[in-house]
Amino acid sequence: RYRVRYDLTADQGSTLLEDTRNKLRLLEADGAPVTITAFSAQSGKKEAYFKNRQLQDLIEEIDYASPTVTATFVDFDKERLTAESLGVTDYGTVVVKRGDQRVDLADRDLFRRVGKGDDRRLDFLGEAAVNRAFAQLLSDTLRIVYALVGHGELDPESRDPNGLSELAAALEQEHYDLKRLDLVRDREEGEVPSVPADAAAVLVVRPKVAIPPIEEDL
Repeated sequence: RYRVRYDLTADQGSTLLEDTRNKLRLLEADGAPVTITAFSAQSGKKEAYFKNRQLQDLIEEIDYASPTVTATFVDFDKERLTAESLGVTDYGTVVVKRGDQRVDLADRDLFRRVGKGDDRRLDFLGEAAVNRAFAQLLSDTLRIVYALVGHGELDPESRDPNGLSELAAALEQEHYDLKRLDLVRDREEGEVPSVPADAAAVLVVRPKVAIPPIEEDL
């Protein structure tokens, strides 16, 4: 009489992230139907079963969680007409559509090899990738966030502990692009310093020296 779903995995790996659920609620509020068409990995390959299972489990959860989203898993070899109708030519592609909007996710967006030797494994990044696709559907325009540099701030392009690469990756999922902003050097000779007009925000992260008043005013 009453259906109940429990996730018994130790790390709650079969439960959608709250951020994904928030995106689904925003899409539902918008009202336009969304379709997800996920194509299978190449059969016979060593990792095909793992890839297909991970992808099927994810889109099943998304389909179940939202009345707005219709998700379908397609065998690329057996349903070539479906692939041709969507212009898909590669195994493992995921197509997310809403009206005229469309985001294609490649196999490399969904899976990543990590580790070395016997510890080398394949990680599934599918939920983050689909989450990013939802963000693109919700916002047609890529928004720009600038990180101020020139005063010892954390570097937006650095992957070491003094960098912001992880923040850049997180912002990318929300359809933001993180760029460097040097108010002194990023201008033509004789030009007055200015914050670019396309800035959605400017980050000033842990400067080591005082920021000149003119830059603070900007």
